[in-house]
Amino acid sequence: MNPSVIRGNRRNPTHAEARRAVARAEIDARLDAVRYVCHDLSDRSVTVASVDLRIGEAGKPLVRVEARPLLRVIFAGECSSGRHWDADAGCAVHDFRAPWHGCEIAWSEVDPRSVGRGAPAGGSASAVGAPTPAGALHPPAWVPAPRSGGAQ
Repeated sequence: MNPSVIRGNRRNPTHAEARRAVARAEIDARLDAVRYVCHDLSDRSVTVASVDLRIGEAGKPLVRVEARPLLRVIFAGECSSGRHWDADAGCAVHDFRAPWHGCEIAWSEVDPRSVGRGAPAGGSASAVGAPTPAGALHPPAWVPAPRSGGAQ
């Protein structure tokens, strides 16, 4: 039932009933998607840390999971990532998100190259490669892989 088609006023309760029916259907769909994703992830030995249904908001339900190497295999080709500097941890953190079965799966991984290097100059992740107060350089955001084999 499309609630935008129903015209109602204070005397006609069908408009309010239609809005409630649409809201219930949306909640049921989100709960079903989250239930399916959580069961599937637990069957794959992935621990679900938290769930946000995002009721009344645009977007898919958010399922946060604990970081595991298996996640990159499960979501190969589907996940996007971003990198930011975590001031509390003192290192760079990669945030991953992947759409999956009507939900958005999210997890974070610590960049092992940045552990113990101190905060970047300026205090932001955009300063990667800038000297730190101790004078050490942060690794660049991307390093080409070394070539193997002989001269080409």
